[in-house]
Amino acid sequence: MDINRKSMLSFNYLLLGMVEFDSRDFKSAKNYAEKSVSLSQECAERHFEGVSKIWLGKILHTAESSQNDKAEEYILQGIKLLEKLKIIPYISVGYLFLGEIYVSSGQREKAVKKLNNAKLMFQEMEMDYWLTKTREVLGRL
Repeated sequence: MDINRKSMLSFNYLLLGMVEFDSRDFKSAKNYAEKSVSLSQECAERHFEGVSKIWLGKILHTAESSQNDKAEEYILQGIKLLEKLKIIPYISVGYLFLGEIYVSSGQREKAVKKLNNAKLMFQEMEMDYWLTKTREVLGRL
């Protein structure tokens, strides 16, 4: 039996990236997120690829606002992958992160649309943590 030893490694790298992000070590967070994207593509783990791209976009946006275009691109790619798979919870997180980018870049109309979409989705799924985060961003408008 041939076991793909790299399977699920992308998820572990994603988690490491999230920890480093919360620790404010954006360089390490970015490296882990990029590794997660690469491994998920190599192992055809489309769901992890989508989530990893969303988080890579979040990391880029937070670390350096000059990277907002690239951050937006990664998040949109991640959302597109996850929409094909119908993985709604992560899609809604992607909308929240897009909304944050649009708020910081002065694109109020786009921000309101994405944030309201995220808010409704989080309410329906009773994802209170993310709902609170979304309301905080909406409160900055």
